[in-house]
Amino acid sequence: MRDEVEGAKEVLTPVFQVPPGWRGSGMMERLTAARLELTRPQFRCSPAALFLAEQIEDLGALSPARRLGAQSPLAIGA
Repeated sequence: MRDEVEGAKEVLTPVFQVPPGWRGSGMMERLTAARLELTRPQFRCSPAALFLAEQIEDLGALSPARRLGAQSPLAIGA
């Protein structure tokens, strides 16, 4: 991300279009790392960063592993 929310949005836009069946663990691990970056204290007042973090969480909820009952490391309440 390199502290650029707009750049992250541009890069993540096509990722959000990936069908659920193609969302493998490697992709979800990288998205989890991106989500952690987007929720750092410096971005907590950025609506764009928080929106992207929510989109990542929603995407994870539809991934095959999650639908099969696996725990999600993306939960905001953690």
